[in-house]
Amino acid sequence: MKPLEPGVAILANALKLKYKNFYLGISDGDFTTEYPHARLLYSLGGSPEENSFVDDGTGRIVMERGQWLLLPPFLKITHHHRKNRHLSIHFSFSILRGIEVFSGLKQIRRGNAFELLPVVESMEQTKDDNSVLFSAGAEVVLRKVLFSLMAEMDTQQIMKQCELVGSYHKLTDYLHARCDCRITVAEMARIMQLPEQRFARKFAADTGITPRKFNENIIIEHAVDLLCSSGLSLKEIADKLHFANEYYFSRFFKRSMKLPPGTFRKML
Repeated sequence: MKPLEPGVAILANALKLKYKNFYLGISDGDFTTEYPHARLLYSLGGSPEENSFVDDGTGRIVMERGQWLLLPPFLKITHHHRKNRHLSIHFSFSILRGIEVFSGLKQIRRGNAFELLPVVESMEQTKDDNSVLFSAGAEVVLRKVLFSLMAEMDTQQIMKQCELVGSYHKLTDYLHARCDCRITVAEMARIMQLPEQRFARKFAADTGITPRKFNENIIIEHAVDLLCSSGLSLKEIADKLHFANEYYFSRFFKRSMKLPPGTFRKML
């Protein structure tokens, strides 16, 4: 059997898919959201009297039965739900948990996948008593959409970026383990055994973002995870992420997410 090219293994190991949260049910109301990770909405249909839609600032997209919408990271979305039944999968699809694959997208991507309707409807029936089947269904839905999206993207460019970012795996592991807002560019340069200015220029050229912004993205990712899945107070989260106090954490969070962490948590 002829083996695949070595680049395939590099790409497979570099791309990280991580689930953040799930919702499957009926939504009714108007609200605005923004997350540091991507979201997939799959519609099961809604009220026949009035359409449900989402708006990313460039126009309204009606949520029709069998349609999926991919909401990129850090894209502010206005939702207009009228008893709309839908599945929402919050996830991170990144290169070594630091560079989001879809971060370059500035608008909602959409498509139809009517063949997924039986899968999602089965998930709706089992969501309260069979978490294994629910999780398996979510995996099927997300990977189906990801495959169709990636087929349209420049995978050679993604592979090249994976190879470049892969050289920073030691730094990435360190930043996730420390999860410290106080880490400096000089400290990162020492991890990579490079002079500070040379490291900063090389990192920005290879990844498209500055080292400081890279660490901020990691801090925001951990902050969102803690707000979503822990009962820690804002002060405890601030301490865990090494902010001087709750005020500085809230200011940092609001600068990135456009709303305070307390408000963000109430929206979950």
